[in-house]
Amino acid sequence: MSWQEELRQRLVERNAEESAYAGIIEQSQQARLLSERNSKLLQAVGSVQSQPGAAASGSAPVQDNPVRVAYVASLESQITSLRDELAAVYKTQGQNAQRLLSMNETLREKEEQTRLNLEELRQIKDEAERLRRAAKDHNEQIAEKNRALQTLIDDAQTYQLEISQVEARNEELKKDNAGLLQRWLDHMNDAANKMNHANNFYTELRTHGWQSQPGSTATSELDDDIVDVNGDQLSASGKEERNGAPSSQLNMLQLNPNGVGIGIGENGRAALAWYEARRAVAERDALLAESRTKGADGEDEPASLGGTGWSVVDPCDAEPTDTISNHEGADDWDHCSPVPE
Repeated sequence: MSWQEELRQRLVERNAEESAYAGIIEQSQQARLLSERNSKLLQAVGSVQSQPGAAASGSAPVQDNPVRVAYVASLESQITSLRDELAAVYKTQGQNAQRLLSMNETLREKEEQTRLNLEELRQIKDEAERLRRAAKDHNEQIAEKNRALQTLIDDAQTYQLEISQVEARNEELKKDNAGLLQRWLDHMNDAANKMNHANNFYTELRTHGWQSQPGSTATSELDDDIVDVNGDQLSASGKEERNGAPSSQLNMLQLNPNGVGIGIGENGRAALAWYEARRAVAERDALLAESRTKGADGEDEPASLGGTGWSVVDPCDAEPTDTISNHEGADDWDHCSPVPE
């Protein structure tokens, strides 16, 4: 129990005790007042009796009623004391009025301060409520951002997995492309070797030729594509005209209008050799057409080659000096060089 509670309890007990003896106390106060009044009256009577000259010179009513005189004197003394008490009461009332004004001013200031405190308290409560709502909103935003972050992390992991798969596939494609490129290059090398071999054979055939034998024709296995060599197909100098100019080589071999040659030799061996050469030329043309078609369609051709095909360049009129290389003037084969489509 605090000291305030203990003090209040003691005050309550004292008030209860005083209220129990309130009647006795009031009666004792009245008895004391009456005793004081009687004593004053007796003093007044004694003072009047002790003055014989004043009684002799006075009137008969005063001598006849000394109690009245004493009573009047007592009343005058009471009036004087009451006036003093009234003055004291007025003074106390003025002081109390001044204190009341001061207390009213203090109360007004306290009320104003209380009003300001209440207003500040209300503002603080509103601010606290706003901060609580803001904190709740921030928590929701943080939760939403955490969910978005988790989603981004999952997406990043998914993309990373896809990237790793794409990289692995790219590595496999690079390996496959390298193998395809190597196979394609090998195929082209084989085709080039075949063409060079046919070119070599064809060049040797044109360079060396066969000596014509009179009355010898080769018609076996060539049918209508082989014609005989006669005097009209030869020039006056006995040399073949090429592009309107005489050739420096002896005319040992002639071509018919269909582009098929006839060889003149013993037992048709030259004709058969020329037929094999023309077949090699046909295979070369087929390979060129196939590589040109694949280059145009972009199939089976590695991306590193840039999608190039094979162009056909007309042979020059120079005499053949090289049967292996494929540069300008080396032979009269159709030159093959990669050009953009």
